[in-house]
Amino acid sequence: MNYIAVCVMTHEHPDTVEQVLENCAAAYRACELDMYYYDSSSDDRTAEIIAAYNEAGYDNIHHLCFRGLSGDQKLAQLYLGTGLEKDYEYIWVVKDRSVCDAVALLLIYKEIMFEKPDLLVIDTYSDKRLGRSVSYADPAELYRDYAWEITSMDVTVFGRRMLEGFVPNEEPWPLSDPRSSFMQYDLVFRRLSELEAPKIRVISNDDVRILNSTKSGSMWVRQIFDVWVRLWTRENEGLPGIYEPYKETVMKSSAVPDLLKSVEGLNELRNKGILTEAVIDDELLERWEKVSDIPASVLVECAGKV
Repeated sequence: MNYIAVCVMTHEHPDTVEQVLENCAAAYRACELDMYYYDSSSDDRTAEIIAAYNEAGYDNIHHLCFRGLSGDQKLAQLYLGTGLEKDYEYIWVVKDRSVCDAVALLLIYKEIMFEKPDLLVIDTYSDKRLGRSVSYADPAELYRDYAWEITSMDVTVFGRRMLEGFVPNEEPWPLSDPRSSFMQYDLVFRRLSELEAPKIRVISNDDVRILNSTKSGSMWVRQIFDVWVRLWTRENEGLPGIYEPYKETVMKSSAVPDLLKSVEGLNELRNKGILTEAVIDDELLERWEKVSDIPASVLVECAGKV
């Protein structure tokens, strides 16, 4: 079956890749999932790990070398289908530290085989889970309800129509644009706004879990003000007009309340050397209250800026 290609973005994480494959290789092969590692590492350690699996009979795991490419450049190659050996119905882009268990895989397959959505969203946030799958016909309503969740690369599975017409380095996806830090998020909502009668399904079931390797983690906290204030607001402001009624609410929905939405969180960032006087500039102050209810004057005070 050529249903799903799991496309894994990796860079300098051989230990993570090794741990993840130890926990998912057998289940993914049993489910007839093909895995493609888009690897920009500076050495061959990840390639060697995958070669060992190939020698053990795992011919569904593929290594693609993209040494020297940035994350967004690799994503562009992936969206273009570079390196894929079959004509897949669905593309599932995931981080190298992420793994989905067999129960969840069966639910994903059920949605794809019987519902055939253009976009499948995997709800991994327990406070929103409904215990069932739901349909969306209006992309703006999906944006209203799941914009923050869709910033996570792992939770969206693309059908063929979602990737039609993708041309890197041309509008609306120029890789030099700062919005490229939200490239996949941008692709989801921009493409949904263009499709005629898009079919969207959300798996909102307690049995769906995406687990993470203990060998690596997210580094976004170090870039929190650039990513989750400047780029996050720019990205949402630049989305098509159908999302306009919900943009203000969505921009404040980013799930970092303890850090950007409380004085305690700001003090923690200051103590870690992340919130400093050098961080504060006119653009940050202009955009700050679009993401937080804390006054900009308090942000300045927490940074120690006079």
